Amino acid sequence: MRQDNQFIEMNREEFLHWIMGLKINRKIAHIQNHHTWEPNYNNGSDSIQLSKNMKNYHVNDLGWFDIAQQFTTVKNGLICTGRSLEKDPAGIASHNTGGICIENVGNFDINGDTMTTEHLKTIVFLNAVLCLKFGLDVSVDTIVYHTWFSNLNEANKKTCPGTNFFKGNTKQSAINNFYPLINQEILEIKKSLIGEVINMFNDEDKIAGWAKSSVDKLANLGLIKGDNNGNVNPENPITRQEFCVVIDRLLALLGK
Repeated sequence: MRQDNQFIEMNREEFLHWIMGLKINRKIAHIQNHHTWEPNYNNGSDSIQLSKNMKNYHVNDLGWFDIAQQFTTVKNGLICTGRSLEKDPAGIASHNTGGICIENVGNFDINGDTMTTEHLKTIVFLNAVLCLKFGLDVSVDTIVYHTWFSNLNEANKKTCPGTNFFKGNTKQSAINNFYPLINQEILEIKKSLIGEVINMFNDEDKIAGWAKSSVDKLANLGLIKGDNNGNVNPENPITRQEFCVVIDRLLALLGK
């Protein structure tokens, strides 16, 4: 993980623990998927520098108050933060309220960049984590492509996120080729989180002050509710009964 002011670059594992520990007050209703077209794979994979360049363009050329997107992904599979999650993005005209904008650096039109395996994994993973974090089902209403909202005439219609983005940019292509990968990834993430919880509870001494970030993550997932005032203290012991409740909530999270 590295950081330059508002821009934090993370791998997938780092991002999972980072996002699960955040409390977001804004209501999130959908996730936007975009490609940059330009810059593309020829511009490298320094996600922070690419994000800074895009912010400069968005602010100084377009007159926006900040970079348009909340997250930027690059060909090596890293993720970079951008605009605050408490602010609507500037990704799709008239459809930004309640949105999170993902900008995938590359040209994913047919005959453009060939998406790397790491980039593919990260795009699927990022959509899955955001769905899990914000309680979104996977559908054409919650995971959207920019082109679906383009108001230009057909000859000049935006193709974003690309005519070859997971084999196409239509709603049917998303249903057939993108959404199943996201649903499968959601299951894998749930299993991973459950494994972390079980390992943490194997040793009673692990629920201690040094584990605060892990306890906070469990609270953020709704697995630990805290006291009557909603306060969660990682120094407090946990009873067998409370542990059973946590496991029950874990099973609900997994869909069991």
